[in-house]
Amino acid sequence: MNQKKIHRSNIHEPGHAHELTFSCYHRYPFLKAERCCQWLADSIANARQKYKFQLWAYVFMPDHVHMIISPNKEFTDLAAIRKAIKQPVGQWQSNI
Repeated sequence: MNQKKIHRSNIHEPGHAHELTFSCYHRYPFLKAERCCQWLADSIANARQKYKFQLWAYVFMPDHVHMIISPNKEFTDLAAIRKAIKQPVGQWQSNI
């Protein structure tokens, strides 16, 4: 069966908080491992410095993440923030 890839639309209202949700590759429960959670937390910290956003709340589930962020800048590319968080963790994951 051929599944169509779902793309998330990003709506940015300056001054508003935003909810980001993303899942692990093929919904594998990578975040059951404390090491992977630490990599993700470090990646979030690095993205916060680069993109200047506040992290209001987050929860790591075994196979996905929920976050509420508030950008400090007038315009922030939410897709770029999500990529800055996810990409380094995926690269670390492939090196283990």
